[in-house]
Amino acid sequence: MKISHREFEELAKNPRNWSIIRNNQSNSFISMGYDGYTKLAIIKYHKTNSEIEAQNALSRYLSRFKNIDRISECEDILTEYIQWHKLYNPIVIDIKRRISVSINYGNSIGGEVTRVDFTSAGGYLGVLLGNKSDNWQSELRMPLIQFGLSQAYNRSITDFSVGVQNLDGSELETISFSSTNIKNALKKAELLSKNYLRV
Repeated sequence: MKISHREFEELAKNPRNWSIIRNNQSNSFISMGYDGYTKLAIIKYHKTNSEIEAQNALSRYLSRFKNIDRISECEDILTEYIQWHKLYNPIVIDIKRRISVSINYGNSIGGEVTRVDFTSAGGYLGVLLGNKSDNWQSELRMPLIQFGLSQAYNRSITDFSVGVQNLDGSELETISFSSTNIKNALKKAELLSKNYLRV
């Protein structure tokens, strides 16, 4: 089984509850909302380096929505993100980078990292864009994402850090986990894989 790093975090927080919900779900598809489409427009901006194309894409994405206030809010968020990017000009080397981390028993953690930057210190920063929890640094998925990025780029774990950032570009927060932290996270992930993801 391949489980996204976001869903894996839900499993890690409450394994028993996650199992009940998972077993009762007839369809795991979740429709993308305003924030999801705003993130897609940000990704479009990075892929095209065009503010106009990103704005046009957001208009298309939200054309079926009716809440004028929320649409306007999304447009403002996109503009603010682009302004942040132009001001700080991070060296973006990858967008929507996919990772895959084996957690044994036929299972792996996958998913995407929204943006990967090359840092001024000569390392790499994987950024998840979107709403962040207050305790995001203690989430089990974070050291696993760092490990997944190191595997994806075939570089040392210590070359990477991970972070979260609001969609409007504000509050970029980062952390780099030690090798010991990552080994412990992998052990916990493998235990969850054994107990809750075995077919």
